[in-house]
Amino acid sequence: GTQNGAFKVTGDSLIHIDRIKSESGTGVTIKDIAEDNEGIIWFGHDEGISSIDGELVTNYYESDGLISHDVWCIETDFNGNVWIGTTEGTCIFDGQDFTNFDLPEGKIDTTVGVSSTKMIHSILEDSKGTIWFCTTAGLFSFKDKKLKNISDEVGIQTNLVSKIIENKKGEYWVSTSKGLFHLKGSILTNITE
Repeated sequence: GTQNGAFKVTGDSLIHIDRIKSESGTGVTIKDIAEDNEGIIWFGHDEGISSIDGELVTNYYESDGLISHDVWCIETDFNGNVWIGTTEGTCIFDGQDFTNFDLPEGKIDTTVGVSSTKMIHSILEDSKGTIWFCTTAGLFSFKDKKLKNISDEVGIQTNLVSKIIENKKGEYWVSTSKGLFHLKGSILTNITE
């Protein structure tokens, strides 16, 4: 994924996937890529989302029900849903319909070029099926239809959370505007101090 769209490697060749485009037919900037359980590749970009199933490319836009065209992250879950994080919040695509998923509003990050009170920086489904959201309102988890504010629970001292990854031990690394944190159970350690 690049500022000039999506490419795939076939043998020794790099091939541009020119059917991933905006609703008006122009090129897109790819911001995130995910693969679902069926092998479909999903792209989040600055004009919506797109999927590739074999050779079939499908583009989805706000006119199809997407919460915002400005997509920053995309994640697929074990149930076949596509989670989409945008500058205007989160929505879920079940293959047929888009459903908005409400998260608390945060604060605009004045240190970066693009930010909003509903900005979603990253979404992760972990090995236990919990969905994690990195937002301008903090770090949240969603499991069994319950949304938790993890930032408040473990004491992350900033609302500006940009990324979370899970390691092989089931522990988490969380990147924020105040540094890098290690989260093991409910114990949070700032490793940048």
